[in-house]
Amino acid sequence: MKNRASHPDDGASLSDAERREFAALARDIGPLSGIGNPRDYTPAPDPDDERFVPPDPGPAAISPNVRVPWILLLSGLVLVVLTFVLSWPWYVGVVAVVASAWAVLMLIWRLPDDSGEREPQV
Repeated sequence: MKNRASHPDDGASLSDAERREFAALARDIGPLSGIGNPRDYTPAPDPDDERFVPPDPGPAAISPNVRVPWILLLSGLVLVVLTFVLSWPWYVGVVAVVASAWAVLMLIWRLPDDSGEREPQV
């Protein structure tokens, strides 16, 4: 059985001595001798495979009412730093501080209201 391929479609046939050797080997294996060719294995049909499971929903879209204040806050802070580093005119820094303050107020205003009794979520 040396140098023989294991696939039945390879065109090689076993000699009588090789068949006896294979039969003795199969007897030595014991309960695994009746499993046949592992390539012929097909799993039993699973009834749960027919059930449709919808995909998870994607992330919710971010409202512009929240996106714009964050952009203003971050860009305002960058402009304040650049005003001092690059010696830009004072009114650029003032506009950046006002825009950042407005953005902070809008973000605080948009926070969810957690005061009061809430129903437990099940």
